[in-house]
Formats: sequence, structure tokens, C-alpha cells
Amino acid sequence: PSGWAFCMTFLSATWTLSGYDVAAHVAEETSHAAITVPRAMVWSTWSSAALGFIYLIALALCSTDIDALMANPLGQPIGTLTANILGTKAGVGLLAINFFAQFGCGVAFVSVSTI
Repeated sequence: PSGWAFCMTFLSATWTLSGYDVAAHVAEETSHAAITVPRAMVWSTWSSAALGFIYLIALALCSTDIDALMANPLGQPIGTLTANILGTKAGVGLLAINFFAQFGCGVAFVSVSTI
């Protein structure tokens, strides 16, 4: 549905701007935390914002035919887009790396926040 699709558009930006939060959660386990944690938070925020901006702009520029992307029978336009740009094998490889990276970040975030 279009309402759900609208909510899902915020997901990339959320992953892009949530990197600083992990530094705050592991602050008590860091040596010289008064110096290194604020530095890590600032660096992660700026680097995530810059790299995420580049990633999102690249996705927007590569998405020239929206109707063809949405006609995917699986309903995953990002998979279709990466397959069109990189080829099927490289697209699946990139999405697998992305999946495992996001899964690892999610597991680390949940396990650190429950301690």
C-alpha cells in the first residue's frame, strides 16, 4: 500500500543517521570515554550523513524508470535496481553484504541496549 511505502522511505535515512547511538551505548566499556565517545559520535554522524547522502543520491539518479522498478514480481525495487545496474550475480552479492551488515548492526544494537 502507498501509506506503507511512504513509511518505508524513511528507513534508509534512519539507518544513515543512527550510527552515533551505538557509541553512546558502549561508552561505559570504552577507555578514555570522556574524549573518545564524543569524538566517535561526531565522526559517525558526519561520516554516516555524508556517505548516506551519496548513497541516496546515487539511488535516486539510477532510478530512471520507476514503473519498471515497481513491476518487479517480488515487490523489491532495490533488488531490481541493483540487478539492472550491476548484473544479477553482483547485485545479489551486494544485497547479501547489505543484509548481513544491517543484520549485524541490528543484533549489536539490541544486545548492547539490553545490557
